[in-house]
Amino acid sequence: MRFDPMSRGTISWLRYAWSHGRFARVNLPGGVVSFSFDDFPASAAHAAAPMLEKEGWRGTYYLAPGLLKAETGVGTICSLEDVERLSQAGHEIGNHTESHHHCANSPDSVLLEEYERSQRQLKEFPGSRHFAFPAGSYDYPAAGFFSKRFDTSRTVNHGINAMVVDLNLLKANPVYSPVDFAGLAVLLKRTRQLRGWLILYTHDVCATPTNWGCSVDEFASVISAVKEAGLAVDTVGNVFRRLKRKD
Repeated sequence: MRFDPMSRGTISWLRYAWSHGRFARVNLPGGVVSFSFDDFPASAAHAAAPMLEKEGWRGTYYLAPGLLKAETGVGTICSLEDVERLSQAGHEIGNHTESHHHCANSPDSVLLEEYERSQRQLKEFPGSRHFAFPAGSYDYPAAGFFSKRFDTSRTVNHGINAMVVDLNLLKANPVYSPVDFAGLAVLLKRTRQLRGWLILYTHDVCATPTNWGCSVDEFASVISAVKEAGLAVDTVGNVFRRLKRKD
């Protein structure tokens, strides 16, 4: 496809980037991986968190407070007690809107309501300065709206955050069953070479995962792959702070 510098998409991006883009250089020797969990189901707290803690690692858990203890397509969502325990253990509790709202094509008034309602419940958690778009649903107006309200916003656009990134539109890669371990190995190697930041995300972690999760054994193998590749692991918020210190 030929690049059209005057296409509607290009013009929209240029307007967004000029007004709201928050670009940062990424230069992380050896590369860094962040584990993240969307929604997040109780299994992500009960199964995945102890596995990360065993390695001395912590994850970023994006929570939509309105879904607490709800039955969803990714299993039963965590309880408030789960959230508090994870936070006390050093995991990061991020924002995922209040109701798991899909942000694309949403008026600012709706986004503001979602933001205010969620932050009233999450503000005690330092990680609430970090956001993931539910279902990866966003457009440039939504990214611009949240740019002044969160330190980072994460998409589900695949790839490595390397060289120069927009903190409003961080890339991330799914860990869904069946996990593509060959593809993961390539990503880990490339992240190390680029001194980049690889964000992984999933939902449930259990014996019989949904289409948006992985099994406990697969998650254990992902952890082993990261260890063998020799990359550091840190939360989204901690990596953000490292990037800001380099500015």
